[in-house]
Amino acid sequence: MSDVNVANGNGTDLLREVRALGRGTPVILITGRPSAEMAKQADDVRVFRYVLKAVAPSMLRELVEMAALASDRARAAAASTAPVRIAGDAGSLRALFESSELTRR
Repeated sequence: MSDVNVANGNGTDLLREVRALGRGTPVILITGRPSAEMAKQADDVRVFRYVLKAVAPSMLRELVEMAALASDRARAAAASTAPVRIAGDAGSLRALFESSELTRR
């Protein structure tokens, strides 16, 4: 979570840096001065939510929980598509693995 106005830039600059690192981390941007231009910039960098200040603490809590859930789901999806690697060159283990249901997803 970040304010739109941060030292040395703005929240979308921060989010661009996060994205440049290859991170899909859900980011919530908060602003007290909403603008169509900033909302467009936030959308361009795939902000999770763009929120106006004076938001209730319960709403912030809910947004953070939603972002955490989205992050967990993205990690789980990435892990389920990652190839399983077998260490070493144990031929019988490799043959067992290659014939198993794990390779037929």
